Amino acid sequence: MTTMTRAEILRALQANVLTVERAKELLREGPQQSRDRRIAIVSIAGRFPGAGDVETFWSNLKAGRDCVGPIPPERWDNQQYFSSTKGERGKSSCPWGAFIDGVDRFDPTFFRISPREAQLMDPQERLLLQVSWTLFERIGYTRRAIAQRYAGKVGVFTASMYHPYMTFETDLPSKASMSVASHASIANRISHFFELTWPSVAIDTMCSSSGTALHVACQSLLSGESALALVGASNLSLHPFKYVALSQAGLLASQPGLRSFGDGDGFIPGEAVAAVLLKRLDRALEDRDPIVALISSTAVNHKGHSDGFNVPSSEAIAN
Repeated sequence: MTTMTRAEILRALQANVLTVERAKELLREGPQQSRDRRIAIVSIAGRFPGAGDVETFWSNLKAGRDCVGPIPPERWDNQQYFSSTKGERGKSSCPWGAFIDGVDRFDPTFFRISPREAQLMDPQERLLLQVSWTLFERIGYTRRAIAQRYAGKVGVFTASMYHPYMTFETDLPSKASMSVASHASIANRISHFFELTWPSVAIDTMCSSSGTALHVACQSLLSGESALALVGASNLSLHPFKYVALSQAGLLASQPGLRSFGDGDGFIPGEAVAAVLLKRLDRALEDRDPIVALISSTAVNHKGHSDGFNVPSSEAIAN
């Protein structure tokens, strides 16, 4: 249960965030306890296929724009890996995807990183660091303001499943250990740059990674462990082996526009790098933050045994 102290209630009353009647209710509810367990999203940022920011992303959604297209030649030569025969060893049966532009563009000196070190960083790490900067910038939080207001008590919870950048090491034996990154580096890089000293956790629960990271962040806020929480997620298709592996597992669609578990034979991979900034609703109201959306509750579970390892369970989803 979240709490709001007497001093917090009085400050909110003075700032006209609470009405006199609501302030009296909170003071009567026991030891200054607020019944509201909702979490406020106070900032959001991201990069998506065909959209370099959230506003363009929403415009694409409203317009019904299809951002799926052929695999860009700057990613890899798809002719070398493509086969129209599903399941052919070492080949991918999917020549389609939804890709973010400019995943290789990064200004290391802006983030006080040497160019050599930046080369070793997974692009997912670089892009989520950039998105995190935009996330704080949109709400007007500087590193100094975060340190003064929250004393570094900002939890960072990142989600990622694929780690394809290290695969390039197998192609370039002369550049062994080119990438020393891990899933944990994504979260820790954000905490390091913004001088955040609270939990910095990377989560991989496969397709549910971002939802699980959001749940863990909300629990950290509700328990009082964190005063502010950054939740970020990244998913990039950087190496053809990702497509080959998914094709070998029979998961990729052979045609765009088809739907998994519907009229299709699989799914089309799509990229995204996004982040949200979370705060308890009572704290967000007190701080007079912009509220993008509210999270009423979160939960996680597992499907247990089903018809197949990759097959979801309708009962688990309903629960």
